Amino acid sequence: MRAYELERILGPTGPFRPLIEEYMATQAPNYYAPGTLHTVRSSLAKFFRHAVQVEEIKLLDDIRSSAITRLIAVERER
Repeated sequence: MRAYELERILGPTGPFRPLIEEYMATQAPNYYAPGTLHTVRSSLAKFFRHAVQVEEIKLLDDIRSSAITRLIAVERER
C-alpha cells in the first residue's frame, strides 16, 4: 500500500493509529487471508475514525458498546 493511501486511511484514527498498525503487522496475518488484510485495515480505520471524530474518544478503555451500536446505526443509514 502506498504511503499516501495509508495516511488517508489511518491518519484520521488519531491516537489509535499505532494500535491498528501493530495489530496489522503482528496479529492480523495470523487470522486473515493475505487478500483480505486491506479490508480488515479499512474496517478498523472506519471504526476508529468514528470513535475519534464523532464519539471524541481518545483512549481504548473509553470505548463502550454504545459507541459501537451508534457506528452500526450510522452505517446502516448510509
